[in-house]
Amino acid sequence: MEAKHLIDIHIHMLPFPDGKGDILNSTPLRRFFIKKTEAADAAGAKAAYLKKLVCAIENSRYVSRGVLLAVDGVYAGSGELDAGNTRFMVANDSVLSAVEGYPALLAGCSVNPARRDAVEELSRCKEKGMVLVKVIPNAQNFDPSERRFIPFYRKMAELKMPLLCHSGYEFALTSKGQALGNPSLLRTALEEGVDVVAAHASSTGLVFYERYISTVKELVKAYPNFFLDVSALTFPTRVGMLLRIRNSPEIKERLLFGSDYPVPSIYFPFKFLVGRREYMDIKGEGNYFDRLVCIFRALGMDFSPVLQERLIPLSNG
Repeated sequence: MEAKHLIDIHIHMLPFPDGKGDILNSTPLRRFFIKKTEAADAAGAKAAYLKKLVCAIENSRYVSRGVLLAVDGVYAGSGELDAGNTRFMVANDSVLSAVEGYPALLAGCSVNPARRDAVEELSRCKEKGMVLVKVIPNAQNFDPSERRFIPFYRKMAELKMPLLCHSGYEFALTSKGQALGNPSLLRTALEEGVDVVAAHASSTGLVFYERYISTVKELVKAYPNFFLDVSALTFPTRVGMLLRIRNSPEIKERLLFGSDYPVPSIYFPFKFLVGRREYMDIKGEGNYFDRLVCIFRALGMDFSPVLQERLIPLSNG
């Protein structure tokens, strides 16, 4: 039996406001989260969400652990949190609390470099054992190429904290500007020696319109510290980028596994892209994570343990 060796670097913690700093400025969305988990309140919904997630990881044949991600907010010019313009926020302390007691979960922090205390918060998160930094420039309203963020990136490089940056278009959260998802804006961090992972492989989510594929190839060629995760690429609107990567050997060598959990694991677009037996195996796979792994493998894509160890060196504690 194949060893469980994969780490899912892209799992979302949902905001269940419980006094730890989460923000959810959407009553319908809050009700939806609670209803989906069949819980009576936010605390019960959070517990049910984590239990279901951990159960899926523990029952996976391939995935051994997952990185649960925080989501920082929008910050004003003063560097203070702009709670009124932050629709969705999962605080770092909320994620730290969530992973307690779950060996299958690692904590990923989110630090908007525009915040006044960005370097201090980054150092604190590293000391707490958080393994990477997740940001969403389109939703958090900052340009990652700005040179004022260089001290932040230098600290990331010093601490060996990878940057998992949403790249491409953003639709799930309110976007402050789709241009902020251009992967070219990641050059500043790359030049400072940060290991950068472009989430969703810089896909646009517009079916077959993939404006950043050439940029991705240029970045792969220019920067050995530039990587991509495959999160949400099986979603029908992102399959166009997945097919382009399938035919790009240089990109396939830089891929990391990420699911974008709880985004649905959808398999029907692949009925005519893989063999019949492979498709039936995918269709019959009941585990959320294993189904994704089966899809990528059927498309000739796999994930390097060496690359994974470089970004999240569990063997070194």
